[in-house]
Amino acid sequence: MDEEIFGIEGLREVANIGCGHAASALSGMINKKVMMSVPEVFAGKMEKVFEKIVGKKDEEAIGILLYFLGDLTGLTLLLLSKEEATSLLSLLLGEKVEKIGPDEESALKEIGNIITGAYMTALSDFLGLLALPSVPFLKNDNIRTIISDAFLQIEAEKGFALCIRSILKIEDNIEVQATFFFLPDEHAIGIIQDKLKSFFE
Repeated sequence: MDEEIFGIEGLREVANIGCGHAASALSGMINKKVMMSVPEVFAGKMEKVFEKIVGKKDEEAIGILLYFLGDLTGLTLLLLSKEEATSLLSLLLGEKVEKIGPDEESALKEIGNIITGAYMTALSDFLGLLALPSVPFLKNDNIRTIISDAFLQIEAEKGFALCIRSILKIEDNIEVQATFFFLPDEHAIGIIQDKLKSFFE
């Protein structure tokens, strides 16, 4: 399944709706105005999407992951650079954050919950499919290791990935790039394909 089969225009609409919901929810959390840039959308084979997003980067990053049950089964990953994660935490906690300990990890998981929930709600509404999230878990490592580990956890021969990348524009000239992945498993890929076929019959 590639972006043509999935419907790239539909993906862009999902991304725009998800970005809007995520910005509103995050704004309520940090009590500051949040806007999101027009999202970039990537869809296709996991390896190809990985190369487009990561390239030669090997920076330290934070990954917030959730498993999904229901119809849209698979794994989601919200990726933030370490520097951008501490910027968000400083806004949320009202003090400068330099290190990420247990309290900071808990706050990042909540941010991940909100942004992931916004995107997955938009996707599940678009497809008319159920998506039920697990408790989030967090990985603190370099960006290539985080993404590679996430890909290895999905048993899907077709290896499909949807990625939405957008910049959170927060008042006081703060910008944070958020990269969201949805990695459906084999079960979900089949359901999504069947659902999309019915749109065009």
